[in-house]
Amino acid sequence: MPNDHSKTSDAQGTLMLCRLCWQENGATIEQWAECASESGVQVQMVDCMAACDHGPSGAIAAPGAWTYLLGNLAETDIDTLLWGASSLSQSVDGLLPWDGRPSRYRQIIRGRIPPLATDQ
Repeated sequence: MPNDHSKTSDAQGTLMLCRLCWQENGATIEQWAECASESGVQVQMVDCMAACDHGPSGAIAAPGAWTYLLGNLAETDIDTLLWGASSLSQSVDGLLPWDGRPSRYRQIIRGRIPPLATDQ
């Protein structure tokens, strides 16, 4: 099954959710997209994030920013995840800001990946 890019917006912040993890928990992209619609965050389901030991898993990303791999998520984390995706898209240094970061991030961040280098 190819990755679903059908739910997009003009926003730069993206919340990616592992389809396998979330379908096992009964969540659908429509539920997440509805919550995200007012926040300006794009929601994207991906087939598998290979983070099964820490599922349900997800990630937040934005162009030119670090990507944060997240694990042990719950549907109740929606506000925390939307805050992260939105904040990351507005970040000057490409990192999640420490100020105002929900404490839940200490429990769910499993790693971060630097942005791809671009030729200048």
